[in-house]
Amino acid sequence: MEAFPFAVKSLNSLTDIQVKGLIAVLGALLFIPFLGQVHLFDWDEINFAESAREMILTQDYLRVQVNYEPFWEKPPLFFWLQVLSMKVFGINEFAARLPNAIVGIFTLIALYHIGNKLFNRKFGLIWVSAYIGTFLPHFYFKSGIIDPLFNLFIFLGIYQMHQAFTINKNTKAVFLAGLFIGLGLLTKGPVALLISGLTAVFYMVAKWDFKIKYLLYLALFGFVSLSVAGLWFGLETWKNGTWFLQTFIEYNLRLMNTEDSGHGQPIYYHPLVLFLGCFPTSILCLKMLLKNKAVADNSFALTMQLLFWIVLIIFSLVKTKIIHYSSLCYFPITFLAVFYITKFEIAKWQKNVLISIAFIIGLALIALPFFVRNVEVFVPYITDTFAQANLQANVYWSGYEAIIGAFFILGTLSGLFYVKSYAKQLLFLFGSVVIAFQLALVWIVPKVEIHIQGAMVDFLKSTQSEDCYVKAIGFKSYAQYFYSNRKPNYKLTMDDETKLVYGKIDKPVYLITKCNKDNYRLIPQLEVVLDKNGWVVYRRLP
Repeated sequence: MEAFPFAVKSLNSLTDIQVKGLIAVLGALLFIPFLGQVHLFDWDEINFAESAREMILTQDYLRVQVNYEPFWEKPPLFFWLQVLSMKVFGINEFAARLPNAIVGIFTLIALYHIGNKLFNRKFGLIWVSAYIGTFLPHFYFKSGIIDPLFNLFIFLGIYQMHQAFTINKNTKAVFLAGLFIGLGLLTKGPVALLISGLTAVFYMVAKWDFKIKYLLYLALFGFVSLSVAGLWFGLETWKNGTWFLQTFIEYNLRLMNTEDSGHGQPIYYHPLVLFLGCFPTSILCLKMLLKNKAVADNSFALTMQLLFWIVLIIFSLVKTKIIHYSSLCYFPITFLAVFYITKFEIAKWQKNVLISIAFIIGLALIALPFFVRNVEVFVPYITDTFAQANLQANVYWSGYEAIIGAFFILGTLSGLFYVKSYAKQLLFLFGSVVIAFQLALVWIVPKVEIHIQGAMVDFLKSTQSEDCYVKAIGFKSYAQYFYSNRKPNYKLTMDDETKLVYGKIDKPVYLITKCNKDNYRLIPQLEVVLDKNGWVVYRRLP
């Protein structure tokens, strides 16, 4: 650890409580500002926010629903947090994303606490720096999806099981592990128990240690986890029968065996996402992911290595592949990166890979504003007519947005090759990610969002006070529920598209689709009321 004099000397005089307070302030400054400056993105962000909104309007807080119908894909814990946020801040983007910002603050505190307890204060501080200085982990705390909370519960559960396996007679840790995994079950489902259980089992295999007490720990752990989850699953089953539980299990099995909702990707999808998205820690941890004496000699490092491979293999084999399915890997990636850099200096080949990827990311950021400003030159080479139309949105790109990419390249390059101090090298490396991400969030993301869905969302918001039906056709969306602010008595009961187009209706119907769905233009009773930036809205009057 002496090889990395990272901690600021003044921090040594502070208590752990004071250090955690400073980390909480840092997390709040990084995660909370600008949460509401862009609309929620389809699908998951809007899906989850809509479920929370409908809980508030129906005052039914036990059952998850979308379009005022039971929604079987997720348990309710995360939606309860969004409900609390919306009760305070209103039903809006900021309130939908705030729970994850708070989860981010607790995550940073947990990383410091665990790093400090297992190693020392320096390790904990570096781990916090690495986590916020890695692209995807930082990004997810600015979102409104379930995974940051879900992953935190699983990580804390695995940490407590590690404590139980390495500290004699520590049944308290087993109970805490069961509590956290049970909360994970209430957040997203059975994957929490599967991953944590496999990690514990493979840890015993790796250590070739099958003490009876470990098996008893596993049994107690499973019992507590299922008991905590049963507080809601049992109540739901008692109140509404087995329908939700049965459909929920069938849905999770379908995700594993089929490419649900068009989310089929090649088997290398998640390794590629993690390698590029977890820059720079994905490169720093590479040596620690394979058989390694330093990892084998440290029980928690071994646990993190096992967790990484279990998550990566499971979700690489699962047929449905979505970017956040492998997000639990962010914990072992950042830990193993810190474990490496506190023992060794960054190798020359790692520096070359880091700067190569930094150039790719930076050049993409530099090219983006010039590409959009001169889009007419590139449109003939884009075969997707919807993407062509998205690019025609009237958004002002000054060209100065390219500064972000240039700064990112220069910051990374300076840290790796021109700064002599090892501590400052990492400060430049992680700091470049943090600053570039925050600037992109303010300067680039709002413009990209307008291109992607701005016209659709603006139209939906214009229908909030109208007595009408609103439905997406030809593609799947949750935006029509949240942004048209449908009330329970305005529920779209005519889900059959044929009825909406040809059947008897009692109020105006607005059908939203993409411009590449040309077949709807041929239907005489449908009138085009919006054709903008790739989005087409048809109206049919009673």
